[in-house]
Amino acid sequence: MKGIINMKIRSGFVSNSSSSSFICDICKGAEEGYAGLAEVEMVRCGAGHVYHLGCGEDYVQPIRFSDIDRDDLINMVVDENKKIIASGKKEAGTILPVEPSEITDDMIRHLYENEDDIISSSCAICTLKYIDDATLYQHLLNKYGLNTDSIESEIRKQFSNLAEFDGQN
Repeated sequence: MKGIINMKIRSGFVSNSSSSSFICDICKGAEEGYAGLAEVEMVRCGAGHVYHLGCGEDYVQPIRFSDIDRDDLINMVVDENKKIIASGKKEAGTILPVEPSEITDDMIRHLYENEDDIISSSCAICTLKYIDDATLYQHLLNKYGLNTDSIESEIRKQFSNLAEFDGQN
């Protein structure tokens, strides 16, 4: 019986010469294209989550930046900046003027790389309509006051190999 070969899997955007590969954060399927996400029917939110339109639409209807009226987009930016300022988590380059009249088209384009990107409030992952394994894992760590090192140590004490851990022995 041949051994299993594990492959390194990259998430999000992966570039290779003139084509680009994208990994769906929901189904983990890979797509390759030359013209970007729209060509392979995928979307990316402001937080960087990438997924097939079909996967995400099972959870929430994505809203593209290009579909939002300019004034509404500016108000969204202003509201988001006010939240960031109020939280005290000012990240370099993310704060724009809080007055709508001070926001220029160049500032908006700088914030949103691609007008086909979707807003985070319509992202299946950001809205927790789809919860990935990493989020579940982090929640359990927080809920039970654990950390990765303690869990790894416990697993190694209880099991001598992966087959035993998986209940195959």
